[in-house]
Amino acid sequence: MLLHLTKEEESILNGEKGEGLRKMMKLVVGLATVAGAEKLIKIESAHVSGISYENIGDEGLSFLEWLVKENVHVSVPTTINPGAIDLQQWKITGISKDYYEKQKRIVDAYIKLGANPTLSCTPYFLDNVPSPGSHLAWAESSAVIYANTFLNVYTNKESGLSALAAAIIGKTGYYGLHLDENREPQVVVKVKVDLSSSLDFGILGYRIGELVGDRIPAIIGAIPRSISDQKQFAAGLSASGTVGMVSFSNRVTVAEDKIEIDEKELRNVRTRFVSLDIDTVYLGCPHLSLSELRELAELLNKRRVRKGKSLVLYTSISAYKIAYEEGLIRVIEKSGAKVFAGACPVFNPKRSDGVIGTDAIKTAHYLSASKGSRIYITENMSLIEAVTEMI
Repeated sequence: MLLHLTKEEESILNGEKGEGLRKMMKLVVGLATVAGAEKLIKIESAHVSGISYENIGDEGLSFLEWLVKENVHVSVPTTINPGAIDLQQWKITGISKDYYEKQKRIVDAYIKLGANPTLSCTPYFLDNVPSPGSHLAWAESSAVIYANTFLNVYTNKESGLSALAAAIIGKTGYYGLHLDENREPQVVVKVKVDLSSSLDFGILGYRIGELVGDRIPAIIGAIPRSISDQKQFAAGLSASGTVGMVSFSNRVTVAEDKIEIDEKELRNVRTRFVSLDIDTVYLGCPHLSLSELRELAELLNKRRVRKGKSLVLYTSISAYKIAYEEGLIRVIEKSGAKVFAGACPVFNPKRSDGVIGTDAIKTAHYLSASKGSRIYITENMSLIEAVTEMI
């Protein structure tokens, strides 16, 4: 199928509106052509990953600053993923001033390009809430799964660069998960276990991702109802698989291909991430929502972090600001815990030598795989009890 471009799209591709726009259009068109798209479609919003200096390095920083010099800007509302560090509290993290300055230059470049410096992997909570049925260009694999599955929108799993290109052009290729026919389930997953926590749903998503690969599953027998359950399910699925959405339905038309998941399957995943005494607890990957911060403030109100232990929470800048105004940050940090905004434990350049406790399968997966960290995974209340004490 040949890709049809409008006259305006052709003029951008031909460089008539500048080299920066030409390169971005070339990327959008190239991906659409390879995928067999018939046209480009307008998008409502974009969400860009690859914000961390740990991730894109000097080459990515130079490219962003080149785009700024080319005087291009995003043409739709655009949010960005977390960086490696909290830019307001970088000195207490132990990273170098050079690292901080390069991370700040990345964020500053995105601001100059017109992006909203949200620095969050959960844009769908406060900063970038899409209209049902809209087409998007989102990177951040767990956000993509969440949006397609729970928000009834259309987006492919973009890379950081392709999401940025689409944000600048305001369009993406009409292919993949933008087409209804490509959103039909291809395999049935029957869940034969009762799930009682967000961690359970995260582990379920992780195991499903391992089993289905890039096939869209229809999941029977388990539906994540709460925001926390949905968030952790999407994060788990994104950590181990490549699929961009799932379907929850008892009426399935697909299939000969069926997979069953029981208690033993989930227990086997848990046992991969078990160590001994916990030294540091990370909560907030994906970022903690405002409601989760409120719950944690209540839990920590009469507790304090034990000597030699650490409790670190990660959230979005928007949620942090509201939580600060409500007095939640003061309550949490009075316990000895720390709250970072706009940062991500996975991209933190400093490696922890102790045992890390987390309630998120995504955190466990990436820290063990990329940092070689020793991990203990369990429910958040158990983690809090492990590193705090009553006062």
